[in-house]
Amino acid sequence: MLCQKFSVGIALVAVCALGSAAVQAATIIPSPANDILLSSAGGVADINGSTVDGPANYGGLPPANLNDGDRDGIYNNGAGVDGSGSISHTSGSAVNQEMGVRIPTATPLAFVDVFNRTDCCAGRIDDSGTIPFTLNIFNGATLTYTHNYDFTPTISLTATGASASGMVIAVAGTGTYVQIVQHNGDYMNLAELEAYRTPEPSSLFFAVLGPSACSRPLAVAAKPKSDSAAEKTPPAPGSNRGFFMRSGRVRSLYSTQPDR
Repeated sequence: MLCQKFSVGIALVAVCALGSAAVQAATIIPSPANDILLSSAGGVADINGSTVDGPANYGGLPPANLNDGDRDGIYNNGAGVDGSGSISHTSGSAVNQEMGVRIPTATPLAFVDVFNRTDCCAGRIDDSGTIPFTLNIFNGATLTYTHNYDFTPTISLTATGASASGMVIAVAGTGTYVQIVQHNGDYMNLAELEAYRTPEPSSLFFAVLGPSACSRPLAVAAKPKSDSAAEKTPPAPGSNRGFFMRSGRVRSLYSTQPDR
C-alpha cells in the first residue's frame, strides 16, 4: 500500500532553461502534505538572511526552492519555484552560511528532514563528515533547539530523471524558524527542508519509488552528534528518540515491551 501511495504522489514538471542550456526533464519527488514548512501558508525561506532571488543566491537558485515541495536534489532539474533548478544554492563560499524557513506562528516540532544535493557536492554540508552542520530551531529570537550532525542519509528516493537524499532528525522544540548552518567555508546547497509534528510515513523508509519500496530497510531518526557522555546515554523508555518497525508495528528503539 505504501508503494502505491508513493507512486501516486508523482507529478510531471515542464522542461525549462538555465541560461542557454536546457535543464533536464524530470519527475518531481514531492514533499508530504503535512510538511509544516510547505503547508504553513506563509513559510518564507531564506539564504544567509535574504528571502529574495538576488545577490545571496547563486545562478537563479533562490531561497524559496528550500520549501517548494520538491525533494529532488539534481541542480539542473527545472522543478524550482521559477524553473531555474531544484535546489537552493548560496552565491559564494564562506564560513557559517545558513539556510532556513520561517513559520508564521510558533509550532511544536518533532522531526526535521534535511534533503541534500544529489548530482554532486553532497559533502559540502558537513565537509564530508569532518565538520558537522548545525540544526537550530528558534521561537522568535529564542533558541529552543540546537545540535550538530554529520549528514547521514536515511531517505533515498528515485524517480524518472530525479533523485533525493534526506536525513530524518528527531527534535524537541517549538519554533518560528528552522535553520541549517554550514561551518566549513564552502558553497552551501540544499534541496529541501521539511518539519513535522509527528514522523511523516515516508521518513520511516529507505525507499525507491516503485514496487521495491516496501522491502527496503527502515530509517532511524538521527541523534545529535556530541562528545557529551550525558547525550550518549540512551533515553528512558517511551521517549521516542528513534523508531523501528517489526511485525508491522512502529516501536521505540528503547522500548522494553516485548513484541506482539
